[in-house]
Amino acid sequence: MTKAVPAQASAAHVSNGEALPATERGRRKRAAIVAAAREVFEESGFKDARIADIARKAGASYGSFYTYFASKEEIFQEVVQQVTNEMFNFSRPSGTRADNPVQRIEAANRRYVQAYARNARMMSVMTEVAAYDDFTRGLARQIRERFVERNEEGVRRLQKQGLADENLDARVAADVLGGMIERFAHVWVESRSQQEIDAAVPVLTKIWARGLGLDESEIEQL
Repeated sequence: MTKAVPAQASAAHVSNGEALPATERGRRKRAAIVAAAREVFEESGFKDARIADIARKAGASYGSFYTYFASKEEIFQEVVQQVTNEMFNFSRPSGTRADNPVQRIEAANRRYVQAYARNARMMSVMTEVAAYDDFTRGLARQIRERFVERNEEGVRRLQKQGLADENLDARVAADVLGGMIERFAHVWVESRSQQEIDAAVPVLTKIWARGLGLDESEIEQL
């Protein structure tokens, strides 16, 4: 994916959130362009998305697009980072100290699937682009690494508490289990009913919990 900077690009160009426009009006306009870009990518895919369509949907001129972004590739990267940050933050494990580990895993899995469902079309477009673009493929790996690292921390914490199998390689377990639910979300979310997805999450969680060697009595409560 070649990032050619058109002649219209101005000195006010902003790259992937490294600097934001100085004025509130500029920040609102940039946000509107990013939101419009997401809609266009979801509707048309990456290859068929046009900057003119993004600008028109944002209520901006074609030239003003280049005030904030150098290319279609760059705004695509911005959209992908926003979407995956949302998924990462929304699926963060939560709960009270009274919740048992299996309940916390189930809640995190459900939140991940819900977040994926809201962003399924954009994730499909990202997969499409990653198939031929080295930068996007690398970005996808970085994003996945964030989830794996978080899962690994959770596995190690359970091992230290004496709740998970201490003989497991925490890194490998986190990668395998995370890949399971990632693949489930990718395949199921767009092709199954909400009822089917809801019924599948406890099954995923049982596989996850048994894989870690957690308390069987707590697993059976799902």
